[in-house]
Amino acid sequence: MGLSCGFYWANRNFIYPTVTADRERDYIAGITTLVGNISGVILPFVAGWLIVWSRTKPSFGADGAYMVIVGFGVLILLIGAFFLNTIKNFPILKVASFWPKKVSLDWKLFRIFVLSSTMQMAVGSTVVEVITLSFLGDEGALGLIKSILAVVTGIVIYIMGRKMQPKDRFKLLLLSALFLVVGVLFMLINFGQFSLMFYIAAMILSANIFWFVYIPIMSKAVEMQDDGLIEDNYAYVLDHEFFINLGRVSSMLFILFIFHYLDEKLGLTIVVAVGAITQALGMIAARKLIRLQSLGDV
Repeated sequence: MGLSCGFYWANRNFIYPTVTADRERDYIAGITTLVGNISGVILPFVAGWLIVWSRTKPSFGADGAYMVIVGFGVLILLIGAFFLNTIKNFPILKVASFWPKKVSLDWKLFRIFVLSSTMQMAVGSTVVEVITLSFLGDEGALGLIKSILAVVTGIVIYIMGRKMQPKDRFKLLLLSALFLVVGVLFMLINFGQFSLMFYIAAMILSANIFWFVYIPIMSKAVEMQDDGLIEDNYAYVLDHEFFINLGRVSSMLFILFIFHYLDEKLGLTIVVAVGAITQALGMIAARKLIRLQSLGDV
């Protein structure tokens, strides 16, 4: 799974800046967020229903249900590959270098932004399960909240994507950090089931807004390097993948260390607070980076 995701994102992050213009990326990101969020609600529901139904059919069985689900996923990938193949002037991969030949100021800022944001990425991928298993114990209610938020935020982000301009990206990053900080403060003031669920809701909203803005910022950062030559872009894509995974791995080690040596409540408090602080600190680099990217459009 990790290997396939690595191939997917490295190549997606190479293709995306080369076949899209910066002015349209916010709109595209809005569409992909909306479709992804709705799919993330509908498909797990359908898959779960299929698995439950399969247990009443001995001739089909749960194994058959899983095979159908996996087959459907592969089919979707093949359809996506077909549409990629219809793109005129599809970028031909010519790797001139595996490492950036030069590191400009804007790319240094982008590295800082990536590293400062990856702590919260790691928190988002682990803390929801920790909270559910250790403190809430009600996955049904949590699932309902996440589903409603996914659809609502998907629609809101799609609307924002139609209206916003590249210069507005920093404002949305601030909004993302604000949701996260408010959620953490609420949890720190009154630690309990309601505040934990409020934090999860705030984190979901924050993450949706953050990723909506992150992909266009990343694409613009790659595009600005070496005069935007396609054959040089892949080195920067790989550099980005290195730093984002460096941040994730180091963050996960920190999270494991905290939960291993501290009790659940204190450990959770420290992890969510550090995640919010690091993402908020990333705004300093993001502000300067987006300003440089705006100057590049003049």
